[in-house]
Amino acid sequence: MIGKETQGSRLASIYDVKEILEEKKKSSELGYEQKMAYEYVIKFAKLDKAETKKMMKDLEQFDLKERTVMKIMEVLPVDPNQLKLMLVDEKKNFDDETIKKIMAVVDAYRGK
Repeated sequence: MIGKETQGSRLASIYDVKEILEEKKKSSELGYEQKMAYEYVIKFAKLDKAETKKMMKDLEQFDLKERTVMKIMEVLPVDPNQLKLMLVDEKKNFDDETIKKIMAVVDAYRGK
């Protein structure tokens, strides 16, 4: 990537990364880091593109940072304590009822 200019930056869901790397793989060989990232997303991408967009929309109601939403979608926490660890960066407290609501959203997608 020497001599390449950054065109911009944005957060990408694990599905977006998978899609980008699959396109890159079609046109040229992946570098070492890209291969490692591709293996990771193949192993851990649990949602497809449509589910990712729908889950992002469902989580919007909780006023979470985009980075937190991406992490929740990537990990799909299995219990409230795991979710609470992901919410630490939010710099606000979530009551038990809100945690239960977020877990209900996550559970709906984990079950698919």
